[in-house]
Amino acid sequence: MITLNVPTVLVVAGFDPSCGAGYVADVLTCRIVGVYAVVVPTCIVVQDLDRVYAVYDVDHKVQREIVNSVTKCLEIKCIKVGVIRSRHCVDLVRDLVTELKCPLVVDPIHRARDGTTLTPLEVLQYLLRELGSYITVLTPNIEEAELLSGRSIEGIDDVVEVAKYLTELGPRAVLIKGGHLPTSSKVIDVLYDRGSGVVKFFEHTRVGVKFHGIGCVLSSLVASHLAKGMGVVDAVEASTSLLDTMIQYSYPIALGTEYSVVNVLAPLERDALRYRVLCSVKCAVELLERYGDVVSCLVPEVQMNLVEALPHPYAKSIQDVVGIPGRIVRVGGRVKAVSAPDFGASRHVARAVLTAMKFNPEVRSCANIVYCEELVRVLKELGYRISSFNRAEEPEHVKATEGASIPWGIETAIKKVGYVPDAVIDYGDWGKEPHIYIFGKDAGDVVRKLIEVARKWKGDQ
Repeated sequence: MITLNVPTVLVVAGFDPSCGAGYVADVLTCRIVGVYAVVVPTCIVVQDLDRVYAVYDVDHKVQREIVNSVTKCLEIKCIKVGVIRSRHCVDLVRDLVTELKCPLVVDPIHRARDGTTLTPLEVLQYLLRELGSYITVLTPNIEEAELLSGRSIEGIDDVVEVAKYLTELGPRAVLIKGGHLPTSSKVIDVLYDRGSGVVKFFEHTRVGVKFHGIGCVLSSLVASHLAKGMGVVDAVEASTSLLDTMIQYSYPIALGTEYSVVNVLAPLERDALRYRVLCSVKCAVELLERYGDVVSCLVPEVQMNLVEALPHPYAKSIQDVVGIPGRIVRVGGRVKAVSAPDFGASRHVARAVLTAMKFNPEVRSCANIVYCEELVRVLKELGYRISSFNRAEEPEHVKATEGASIPWGIETAIKKVGYVPDAVIDYGDWGKEPHIYIFGKDAGDVVRKLIEVARKWKGDQ
């Protein structure tokens, strides 16, 4: 027996070649949580992200051979079941769970989104009879809960009663996913844990799209946390919290459609990107300070800031943009960052780059510099693409809205030329100093532009 230094989940599920659901999504989900996963395939589902074309079952003898191979060398801490097509496969899982005596999570997937039957009803019924008392958490959606219970669900009270009823069929806990119950602006998942008698509600903002693979991911999150030794309630709570992050940064299937794919890698990607952007701005500031005697002429009266946003789809607010707390100031003919780069450290320049990213996600950095006609001439001579906006044209409702002026101005300048330019001139207004915003793909790119502009300007003087 080989014992890894991380828990192992055995996934019994189908293969989705689009990788939005099925055991590919299950394995990725487990690894994100810090759990290893091995797979017993039940079927191959020929499908794209929207439609099933055919389903081919994996021979049960092959499944038993796979089980024998992986259980010989790995210590299984939890079993997760997804699409399961036959009584043979149910028997296989029953034999496994009685031998391993580990938690069992079952996602009773009956149909695909297009209505194709994945797990036949008679197999689901057999599964509950044979495995019910072994199931730690059952995770049906509303339709599946109605099907398994034979009861109708009209509101949240019905969800609670059906969850309790399903535990009478054997499972210790039932987590009913509330996405198919459009009774409010919130999605409410309901957990009933018969072991502790706890009923718990998990609220999520309804995002207005349908997801491919969300049930697979949630059940695998629960299985992963159980494998790490968590109790049922804590495992579900941690899982729903992580799922919220994955949904927040989900992948759209196609522009203009209502479907989306859960971004399982979001928690890992976001943390890695946050570190990368912090390092990028830190290096750019060091370069800026190295050429401080050159670029000091570009610092405006309100001082300068240099920002870089997380890549799309992670840049959603100024808290996802790195800037310099206290800004970059002119000191003794040089420039100096007042403090180390940090997230949420800029408002105006951060809003400028977030607006630019809506038109070109590759443009993720910006700095504000002094405005003068000579500097505009230098930008033109260097071949920089330039646009502008005039605050005198700013609508009253924009002026009255906190933080709306810069997004309005940058959007106006971009729409004027049809692309994100290298520089946008803000002509200012009464009590508002004029600026030039310099855009680039990252902070290093912006700083190199600042050095080039400053050298040219000084050389012309």
